[in-house]
Amino acid sequence: MGSCRTHCQCGNGYQKDSENNSKCVPICSQNCVNGWCSAPEMCSCSYGYTINLSNTYECVPKCSKPCAYGYCSKPETCSCHNGFVVNPKNRFQCIPRCSQTCLNGFCSAPERCSCKHGYTIDENDKYSCIPKCSKSCSNGSCSSPETCSCFPGYRLSANNKYQCNPICSQTCQNGWCTGPETCSCKNGYVVRPDDRFLCKLKCSRPCASGYCSALETCSCHFGHHLNPRNKYQCLPNCSKTCLNGWCSGRGKCTCDSGFELSKNDSFNCVPKCSERCENGWCSNPEKCSCHDGYIQDLEDKYKCIAKCSQNCTNGYCSTPEKCICNPGYELDQSNPYQCTPKCSQTCQNGICSAPETCTCNNGFAIGFHGKYNCIPQCSRSCVNGYCSEPEKCTCYPGFQHEKTNEHRCEPICSQLCDNGWCSAPEKCICHDGFEVNPGNPYECLPKCPKDCVNGWCSSPNVCSCNTGYIKDPRDPNGCKPKCSKECINGFCAGIEKCVCNIGYMLSITNPYECLPICSQHCINGRCISPEKCECNRGYSRNKSNSKCQPICSKGCINSICTEPEICSCYPGYKKNQFNGHQCHPNCENDCLNGQCVAPNICVCKVGYIYNNETRTCEKICEEGCANGVCHNGTCICQEFYNGPSCLDEELPVAAGLMGNWFVAVSALGFLFITGISFVCCKNCFLKPRKIECNEDQFMVYGFPSVSDDRRSIESDGEFTLNSLYTED
Repeated sequence: MGSCRTHCQCGNGYQKDSENNSKCVPICSQNCVNGWCSAPEMCSCSYGYTINLSNTYECVPKCSKPCAYGYCSKPETCSCHNGFVVNPKNRFQCIPRCSQTCLNGFCSAPERCSCKHGYTIDENDKYSCIPKCSKSCSNGSCSSPETCSCFPGYRLSANNKYQCNPICSQTCQNGWCTGPETCSCKNGYVVRPDDRFLCKLKCSRPCASGYCSALETCSCHFGHHLNPRNKYQCLPNCSKTCLNGWCSGRGKCTCDSGFELSKNDSFNCVPKCSERCENGWCSNPEKCSCHDGYIQDLEDKYKCIAKCSQNCTNGYCSTPEKCICNPGYELDQSNPYQCTPKCSQTCQNGICSAPETCTCNNGFAIGFHGKYNCIPQCSRSCVNGYCSEPEKCTCYPGFQHEKTNEHRCEPICSQLCDNGWCSAPEKCICHDGFEVNPGNPYECLPKCPKDCVNGWCSSPNVCSCNTGYIKDPRDPNGCKPKCSKECINGFCAGIEKCVCNIGYMLSITNPYECLPICSQHCINGRCISPEKCECNRGYSRNKSNSKCQPICSKGCINSICTEPEICSCYPGYKKNQFNGHQCHPNCENDCLNGQCVAPNICVCKVGYIYNNETRTCEKICEEGCANGVCHNGTCICQEFYNGPSCLDEELPVAAGLMGNWFVAVSALGFLFITGISFVCCKNCFLKPRKIECNEDQFMVYGFPSVSDDRRSIESDGEFTLNSLYTED
């Protein structure tokens, strides 16, 4: 035994499968990354991946939305660029990352905070934005944009939101509130020790040559001056008044404590300061008064600092009404009190908000090309384009805006992509189940795994049949010819053309019917299947030759059943007029004095013998006629014999053997033994001691005295009595 194996020869671009030798698989010169080789030099991507337009052998992850400030690293998964993290509210957006929370601001770029409106970056903490006020808050601090919060004991002035005034719980009489719960008195008044809100004039002793001008203070009359050693005594003046001293009586002035004589005037005591008064003069002991345009430095009483009518923003007042800018700032040409931050490069689409720091205009943010470059921002990523202006996308060449989404640009194909979509300028990608038409790159044809037999691939994995064909239920990709009628015992092999099954042939009268073929004609029946006949009614199959023979339910005696229930007599027989199934032998002369046992064969009555010449039964000679012929009861002796019985020359045992022969007839399968009479056959003739039949005749019997020995015999013949038995 053996088997037939099919050897496959792969077409161009295909090779045999290493695991299945009868299968051809496509060849790709490079491995398909994240996909598989679906056709020669063509990769199909795994789920969640799409073809890389710059490398068709690579499938890159696909995200349903663009990854802003990142890239699609896995299907529907964005990975961010350095310095960015995924927005927890939008997995397709990457936002800048700052290691600390931006107080009063937001993280606008990696490790960079941008302040809310009205706030500015704290120089000591880049992650903190402090409120900004255009003017200094007097006796308070800037707590929110353009809003001052007063120190404890102060409240905001009703006329100046940048001024905090001290609070006194009671009105200061003869003075004014200069600090929380603190009154300053008018000239000549002092605060009473027992009432800090009351200023009164008071001296405990009389003022000699003078008057009480303030609490415990005397003022001298004209021409007198106060004795520095006795504040209640006024002394006469010197020729000149001793300014800030007293006349000691010797024409000299003695300066008060904290004063010293002027080098240019011995009657003038000028205040003495232990340190030089910068930008001012010593106006009182250890007290400097500032020159015009200067004010006292709160931290150094010997220093006067320049005064500017407006605060020097981002700088300091170096000389009256002149601002010097802090490092990194420069004077605004239009505002001498305003120092603006300085950036070494122009801030594109933004302003220089701090030294070497750009703050972008609304709708812009710092880009990747440098801290001085603010690029327009779009709330949604520009797909296949770039953000050219705030909230405005400009498409790349070969792309155009989608009609319903200005933030998405779709590729332009000069022709409609039939059964596909325009994936890149002038490039169509087919829908699943379709492939590009080699002759037309803008057309995608449906793809079927096998050739559509007698049809065409009308949709993915669906074959449509040509005209005149219908779907083949045994082959989803095949179409079989269509016949308007069913092909009986055959199949539709062509349009309206039936081909018969093996053992059948097409009917001449009906082109849709195939009739069974029987190599031998079905006589008395019909061919119901190849080489199988079915007998007509009244016929049955002969097991030996499979022919249909008529049925005669009662049997046919001496006849043959030629038609159902019709017997035809054998030659030499005639029908029994009372029984159509029985035939009697026919004898000439009606077999007078005998019985017709076979055609023209008479079995004579007892005492008679058949005469072949006359074909009648003639009376026998009772005494026998051994050597002659009995004619009508009288012996006619042969030559050399005479007597009534022709016994003059008798043969031994002749009389005893005449009626006891037996005859074997192989055609009937029996051995016939004559008991008292001899056996007759058609056209037989007598010979001495035996009866012989003519050629092609057979022995018959039909009278009661004949018995049979039912033994099977092989050949015809006659046997003598002595070979079987001996007479008694």
